[in-house]
Amino acid sequence: MKISKIFSGLLLGSALLAMTGCESEYEPDYGRVYFAQAASSQVSKMQVEDGAVESKLTVRLVDAKGCDVKARIMADESLVKAYNEVNGSNYVLLPAESYEMAGEVTIPAGIVSVDVPFKINPISGSEQYALAFSLTDVEGPVASSVKSSHILILLDRPLIQAVPETDYRHTPSSDPDKKWGLQLTDWSIEGWVWKSDLKINNQAIWDPMSSPEIYIRFGDTSIPFNSLQVKFNGTQVNNPTLFEESKWYHLAVTYSTGDKKLYIYVNGQKTSDLASDCPAMNIDGLSVWSSSQQFNVGKGRMAQVRLWGRCLTEAEVLANMYTTVATNANGLKGYWKMDEGEGNIYKDCTGNGFDLTAKENPTWIPDTRFDGK
Repeated sequence: MKISKIFSGLLLGSALLAMTGCESEYEPDYGRVYFAQAASSQVSKMQVEDGAVESKLTVRLVDAKGCDVKARIMADESLVKAYNEVNGSNYVLLPAESYEMAGEVTIPAGIVSVDVPFKINPISGSEQYALAFSLTDVEGPVASSVKSSHILILLDRPLIQAVPETDYRHTPSSDPDKKWGLQLTDWSIEGWVWKSDLKINNQAIWDPMSSPEIYIRFGDTSIPFNSLQVKFNGTQVNNPTLFEESKWYHLAVTYSTGDKKLYIYVNGQKTSDLASDCPAMNIDGLSVWSSSQQFNVGKGRMAQVRLWGRCLTEAEVLANMYTTVATNANGLKGYWKMDEGEGNIYKDCTGNGFDLTAKENPTWIPDTRFDGK
């Protein structure tokens, strides 16, 4: 049985503070019961991989009391919803049948704290899950802490999937006879990319059939071939990151009409931007690794490609890069997991029908991880 630690102290707890209210600076802590793990932050993370996982929460008082203190530990879906609303994430409360934990806790007289163990059973499916608890129905000479009696635990599961390996013969693209007809003001495109050879310029990554043009590629004649360039709205921006061959990178390109700026993110970090005034964008399709044989050298791999009709924030890019997202997530226009494991069609998971078809069957690489482990 694997034991997993709960990592607290995340800078994301403000999502819950807005919902649970702010404690007074002079709240009398000596009369409160709370989760020890929530003392510094209400939001924590916990690593969950294959198999069952055990961990614990600690319910404590500031000082021991002369009688027992009792409380109920209740699953609280409102904490998950509040976090999702603020962070643009898609976490789902882990179903009760997927974990084992006592619903009540008693801190005996003369004792400051007790541990409450819990066990998470093996999780199936691709949802992003979270545990969320609140202390309620307190009995004894104390009350629940306004803030620290609530805790949200985000369950981190590594993204592992089959991915297609392609070369110049494949060139996945949408059906040119079926125009998408997307009219977007704000937009984002993101995904994982891997390239075995970066020794030549103009290696296209994503080429939306758009007006004005969006063209995302490795290299140009005037910049290192292993750097990233984005052409957009009659101009271009060169990204300073120098990419290594045969290594996975998460790329995201976003545009905000409010800021009148295009932003580039590499592995969840904003690395460059471009000032450009583009009130609207028309997108009718998408091509992947679309350079000709002369420029499309070596092998390319790709996964979890998403097209959004809104400008993702840096926090959203970082939060979702190692996970799948809900197929009905807010603003999601096209979503190609590229995890089919066979065939030459990459299904659009949104139901919009924007499938991509490769000219030939790619080589499928099973059990691929993106976190370097």
